[in-house]
Amino acid sequence: MCIARHHAEWLSLVEASGSFLNLPILVKAFPSGLNAHEPEQLKVLRLAKNCRILTMEYVLTKPFIELG
Repeated sequence: MCIARHHAEWLSLVEASGSFLNLPILVKAFPSGLNAHEPEQLKVLRLAKNCRILTMEYVLTKPFIELG
């Protein structure tokens, strides 16, 4: 896998806002690439990220309920 593609794949697993974490920055900071990852670990990380996103969407769409 080419380095830029690996960086882009890694970036897809994190929420990056602003210009401090983007592809040009990663290529400059890690010109020889990041450590390789196991395909199974990547699958688990993607599932965890999707689960977190779905959970947050659910929480944010429910009306506020006052307790007490």
